[in-house]
Amino acid sequence: MQSYYVRDSMLDPIERSLYRALNLVICQRALLFTKINLGDLVATTAHSSQRSEVGELADQRVDFVLCDRDSMRPIAIILLEDGGSGVGHAKQADPIAQLCVSAGLPLVRIPRQHSYLIQQLTPVIEPLLLGGAVGNDFTNGDRLRESSVTSIVQAMRRGSRHVRKQPAYPGYGALKTIAGKLS
Repeated sequence: MQSYYVRDSMLDPIERSLYRALNLVICQRALLFTKINLGDLVATTAHSSQRSEVGELADQRVDFVLCDRDSMRPIAIILLEDGGSGVGHAKQADPIAQLCVSAGLPLVRIPRQHSYLIQQLTPVIEPLLLGGAVGNDFTNGDRLRESSVTSIVQAMRRGSRHVRKQPAYPGYGALKTIAGKLS
């Protein structure tokens, strides 16, 4: 009989690093799942001509899925990308991207790196959580304006760690306001 053992982690070190950073960015406003099959996220209509395409991709796993806390409805798919093309939305030629576009499910690609800065991930993930709205959110910390998003994505593509300074953790904006009133 073959013996088995439990792995130390379902995720490799890079996936764990991104998982921790994404959890800080979403700040309990959504749920983050790992290694989910596409077949669990999308379904075809009975009259769809793309039924066979979904069948082929159904068993393919995606790295992360962002879901609504209450309904468990998928909000977005997040894929780790081996290339150095930087953070961005899906390339249309990719079969997974085509499936996501067809289903109306956003797909975000994040480059594999050893560590992730929250201030780099926030402008990419925040619009997904707010349905495209970007602004200040003083209950969960100061958030970036849309004009800053482009510069941060460009900085990530260059591999720069010198990005506009952001709060150290979610809730910083609220704590700063309370501390100002107490002093």
